[in-house]
Amino acid sequence: MNTSLDMLQKIMTAQIHKNDIVANNLANVSTNGFKREVAFFDILSQNSEGPGVNVRTNFEQGPLKQTSNPLDLAIRGRGFFVVETDKGDALTRDGHFTVSNDGYLVTSSNHPLAGLGGRIDVPLDEFSEGDISINESGEIFVGERFIDQIKIAQIEDSSILSKIGENLFKAPRSYALSEAPESTVLQGQLEGSNVNPVVEMVHLIELQRQFESSQRAMSAIDNVLGKAASDISRYR
Repeated sequence: MNTSLDMLQKIMTAQIHKNDIVANNLANVSTNGFKREVAFFDILSQNSEGPGVNVRTNFEQGPLKQTSNPLDLAIRGRGFFVVETDKGDALTRDGHFTVSNDGYLVTSSNHPLAGLGGRIDVPLDEFSEGDISINESGEIFVGERFIDQIKIAQIEDSSILSKIGENLFKAPRSYALSEAPESTVLQGQLEGSNVNPVVEMVHLIELQRQFESSQRAMSAIDNVLGKAASDISRYR
């Protein structure tokens, strides 16, 4: 394949990748605690394979919204809720929790929320959800009884985190999670997505125009090469 056409093809493939990321951001504009991804061409890493595409997660705080659910929690600060999964501990900013059939606080995907004492067992056979109070330190009380304290972890370098699905993040195994003393837990609130739909729509339109420009350039090069091949064969 002609080098110019080959490079244009790789650029268009990268543009499609960026388009998919923006579309995923828009699809999660209403997802609690969702963190938008930002994709950009890495010109410095460009080589014969075409321009590189770097994807980074933006961990800026999303808007806080009031709810009437005592099990809805938000974190103000850089901390994360710690939850148990089949692959070990994971992190999330989605604070919509419920009580499972076996009495534990769990995420919407049924992952147990971690407390300093392990899984958080809520005795709802004795109390109702309205009796649950959680202070800014994450201490949980049912009635006047202290149950546990929610484990809040902080990551100094958030770029090491990787998304693993279900609105969860994973740190490398070698990384030790630290406490988040400057983060506070807010009961009856949820953190919304930090996706700005207007900004994402603008990016989507820009990507569409860039892709169309690449298509026109590819078509023009293809026409020139076709005409050149035709002229060469004619004068042999």
